[in-house]
Amino acid sequence: MKRILCLFLIFLSCLSMFAGNEIPSRPNPARLVNDLTTDHDFLSSDEISSLETKLRTLNDSTSVQAVIVIVDDLAGYEPSQFAQQVGETWGVGQKKLNNGLVILIKPKTLSSKGEAFIATGYGMEGIMPDAVCKRIVEDEMIPNFKEKQYYEALDDATDVIVKLAKKEYSASEYIHNSDNSNLVIFAIIIGFFVCGILGFLHWFFAGASGSVIAAIAWFSNNPFTLSALLICLIIGFVGGLLAHGIMLAKVDGGGGGFSSGGSGGGSSFSFGGGSFGGGGGGGSW
Repeated sequence: MKRILCLFLIFLSCLSMFAGNEIPSRPNPARLVNDLTTDHDFLSSDEISSLETKLRTLNDSTSVQAVIVIVDDLAGYEPSQFAQQVGETWGVGQKKLNNGLVILIKPKTLSSKGEAFIATGYGMEGIMPDAVCKRIVEDEMIPNFKEKQYYEALDDATDVIVKLAKKEYSASEYIHNSDNSNLVIFAIIIGFFVCGILGFLHWFFAGASGSVIAAIAWFSNNPFTLSALLICLIIGFVGGLLAHGIMLAKVDGGGGGFSSGGSGGGSSFSFGGGSFGGGGGGGSW
């Protein structure tokens, strides 16, 4: 009996150790960008620094704590469960405000699809409802992930999160703007198609005008023959195109540039003990 009890206690001990290892331990010192993958190559050090600075600034200006967590696998959890457990275990967000966010990424591999999920603390559910979290993942992150633009995905997503947290626009305004952006992209594609057709016609008519002028000039002083007409049309068409190109080159101009800069720095930071209640949204690729 004692032997069975001893084996049972050992089993429970091993089980608790296994369960404890499923969710990553809270980093010490606390960090807002955490690449916990084996190779640590999802983001470069400069990209991590840039995102860390942005999220630290968000924390300092609004007290909203948004944490990025990148892992190799979800240890059997659903993405939503894993993200919620990270938020609870780490205490992301302020204790009285529960204004934490966990941005979970499980990169795509040859044997498994990629997963992304944004979990919201209780206090963020009104600012970022489930539909908004899902839209951020689907519109800002997954298209970039599919192109292996990992930093761009997180940069775009956190830009939206910062604006929502600072109330630069509301959740409904973000969804409305996102819907409109899809229409704008469609309109731009149609616009390029139409402009291409008009541009071709523009050049064609320039060449045709040259053909007509060349033919008139020739036959005003020479007898009409079919071969002469054909030669005039060809030479005139090419001449019209060249003349049109020269005119465009003379009126064309431009120039300009841009400047960019960076910022860095930081301050002491710690997680505040926030709680999570199951809110959020995500997607896969």
